[in-house]
Amino acid sequence: LANIYGMAGESNRQKLADTFKRPTTWRYYCNFISPNNCTTPNDVATRPPAEDGSEDGRFFALGNYTGFFRATMKNDCNQTKACTGHFMDWPCGWSSYAKQQLKHLEIALESDGSEENSNGYAYTEMVEIWSAANATKSDLIGLWWSPDATHNLYIGSGSDFIPVTLPTATQECVENRVDSLKRCDSSATEFELYGDEKGACGEPSVNLQKIAVGNMRSNIQDNESPRSQMSPAYDVYKDFSITDLQVADILSEWADRGQDKFNFDLRFA
Repeated sequence: LANIYGMAGESNRQKLADTFKRPTTWRYYCNFISPNNCTTPNDVATRPPAEDGSEDGRFFALGNYTGFFRATMKNDCNQTKACTGHFMDWPCGWSSYAKQQLKHLEIALESDGSEENSNGYAYTEMVEIWSAANATKSDLIGLWWSPDATHNLYIGSGSDFIPVTLPTATQECVENRVDSLKRCDSSATEFELYGDEKGACGEPSVNLQKIAVGNMRSNIQDNESPRSQMSPAYDVYKDFSITDLQVADILSEWADRGQDKFNFDLRFA
């Protein structure tokens, strides 16, 4: 399942449907799966969600709801010819080419989020679903990025994030990708949503870069003031570098403080 060859085609449909079950909200679990509506604590839920409805849509709540993954009709290949496994897609406003990739690479997965048109999940929902998968040791596949604090939380946990290898990205493929903004557009045509097979490939690598204003060097080295010419700022900037592994260590230490579950203060910083 870590590469296209173990996922693509009809021969792998049943395997994907059996492996990747649907995440279940706290309210749905208590109303339709728990034998006593969560009035008696069990290994999944210690109580029902709050009466004011604020917890109904939660996929995980530490100490109260482990999350639950279930097979629905979409997972049942005996009753649903085009059965699928679950895939966790980005929320609206984020660039995703999953629909185009899954369709044209013939991978029987689909996202079931509550976001209209895209069927994606909100960021906080995605973080909770990863937590639920870890707590229940359930299989989960979806989109994420690295380096990132959430990614690092699960290293060594048995729920490590494993990248899936899709066909190598090419310039032609990138140029034939769909407009990702259309995925949340109710008026989008089928072609605007799925494009064609030319745009179905993996992600191209993106190199991190450091930038500075164009006259940074001249402002120091060509400055009339001898004192300004002595500034070490440009040399420090020029020689500074940081690897992806070092960034990952920084993110891990940030997350280990346990003060910012969804990594918001780091992104605002």
